[in-house]
Amino acid sequence: PGIQSHSQCHIRQTLVSDIDGKYEVKLPIGVYKIRVEQDGFVPSKTRRIQIKDEAKVEVDFVLIGIRNDTDHP
Repeated sequence: PGIQSHSQCHIRQTLVSDIDGKYEVKLPIGVYKIRVEQDGFVPSKTRRIQIKDEAKVEVDFVLIGIRNDTDHP
């Protein structure tokens, strides 16, 4: 799931991506921070995303798997 928080209004949303890892959300104009997390991966986040109007904004994330040393001696 991705979590958006609006830094001025303190809006927080949790979303679940589709099978391709994509999600869509309509947000009011403002500045956002986005955090993406999934079990077994290191969370990834943005610093600032500026929403200026109704245009689509695409943000790509790369999740890095957490190595479980008990699985790999």
